Amino acid sequence: MLEFLRRQSKPIMIAVAAIIIIAFTFWSGTGKGRTGGIGHDSTALTVHGRDYTFMEFSRLQRAFQLASELGLPGVTEAFATDVVGLHYEHGNTNTRRPLMFDKAPVDFGINLLVLRRALDQYGIHASDAEVQQAFQKLPAFSSNGQYNPELARQAEDYIRREFSQEELYQVIRDSLGLQRLHQIVAGNVVSGPGIADRYYAAGFSTIKAATIPFPLEDFKKKVEISEDDIKKYFEENKDGYKTEEKRAVTLVVMPKPDTAAMNAESTVKAQHEYQERVQKFAEKVLDPKVNLAAEATAAKGEVRQIAAFALSAPPEEIKSETNLLMAIFRNDPKLTPISDPVQTAKGYAFFQVTAVEEPKPQELKDVKDKIRDVLVHQRATEAMTKAANEARAKLEAAIKGGKSFADAAKEAGLAPQVLAEFSAANPPTDLSIGYAIARGAQFTAPGTFAKELLDSENGVLLLFVLSKELRKSPEGASTKTMIANSLDRMAQQDIFRSWFEEQHRNAHIKVDTLLQVAVDKER
Repeated sequence: MLEFLRRQSKPIMIAVAAIIIIAFTFWSGTGKGRTGGIGHDSTALTVHGRDYTFMEFSRLQRAFQLASELGLPGVTEAFATDVVGLHYEHGNTNTRRPLMFDKAPVDFGINLLVLRRALDQYGIHASDAEVQQAFQKLPAFSSNGQYNPELARQAEDYIRREFSQEELYQVIRDSLGLQRLHQIVAGNVVSGPGIADRYYAAGFSTIKAATIPFPLEDFKKKVEISEDDIKKYFEENKDGYKTEEKRAVTLVVMPKPDTAAMNAESTVKAQHEYQERVQKFAEKVLDPKVNLAAEATAAKGEVRQIAAFALSAPPEEIKSETNLLMAIFRNDPKLTPISDPVQTAKGYAFFQVTAVEEPKPQELKDVKDKIRDVLVHQRATEAMTKAANEARAKLEAAIKGGKSFADAAKEAGLAPQVLAEFSAANPPTDLSIGYAIARGAQFTAPGTFAKELLDSENGVLLLFVLSKELRKSPEGASTKTMIANSLDRMAQQDIFRSWFEEQHRNAHIKVDTLLQVAVDKER
């Protein structure tokens, strides 16, 4: 959308329409069916003793998308992501991403309610004039660094087709309010004296260092594994040697409309009709007794029967659809005979698991080579680690006795590799583990070894710091100032986040029903 604002009008209309279509997709039908009658007017959560319905919470969640599309600024990043980060609590344990509700993180709407209560308590309320001024300063409405009223008018016209002026103004007020509240609570916080200098020295001192490699392959060549070793390992770990579970499915894809040659109005209409068609289909297949393939054919969906396959070896046609594959293998056919919609590259997909091949125990002959490889790797790794640690101890004793690093290494029959000069801020770029070397050297005193062995692509390394020197630089003063400002911002963020955590606790938030519905929708 933002790119279009400088060029043409179709994407704005599409993006804004998508916000609304997505916000209510699958809610009134599938959401209600899966959650035992919970509807728009049901209580989703309670904050500060007030109940909020799912309809009210959905309106809050819409602000996330609107703020993102407008590019509203926050304190550290964009306003939408800043609000989520104020108190991030609810994540999807499977995807490691935020738990979503109406295409926005659940924590966004919850935190927004807490934030608005705090803004009221502090009497922070941006005027309409301030909101309009902030609106005009958004990068999306600028051409060559200057405010372009025509771009703003076009965008505002499209936005107001789905959002009221109050919704638009409110999210901008929230953005301005967060910035002012942050300044009031933590704006005067600064980092301690001398910290910036220490950070500068740690990051920009010129480091000379050397590494001593211990290649794993050298140790693998010396490992001998007997038949008894393999048999014993198999007996102790046979439960871990089973075939993979396989699943066969009936897969239905409702193809997205091709809108490439359509104008803006036709595109929005086609997308809306598609969402309605998918919605109706999703409602029909809530009944576990329906024939998925027959219903899909009637709804002009693509139907495929996919033979049993393992998660590690999916068929080519769905190989790149990670979310779909994970959904297939997480599905409980008894609880959910026909899946909820899963978004894919071609469109929304539904599936029905038609057969499950349970894992079966494997025999020793089938896994003998795998076990040999495991044992060789284990024993070689143990020998390599032991050799590296013993070498470090021997070298440290020799250096402590007065020998130079080079002489001690030569006497031990080791061949150090002296690295080109680097700093923590400018790691070696010609090494795959250059950043790990820089981090290790940053906190290691000259004339000593790094405490930890460094993993390399071939084995492990000993890292020895030869010297450190803080050289004068023309940019030194400005860099220190930049570091000091960054440290101040970090301190302010920590203070504000701690303060907000207290507000969050005092809100006595109850979200069990909301979380139940959000988790159910993501299954």
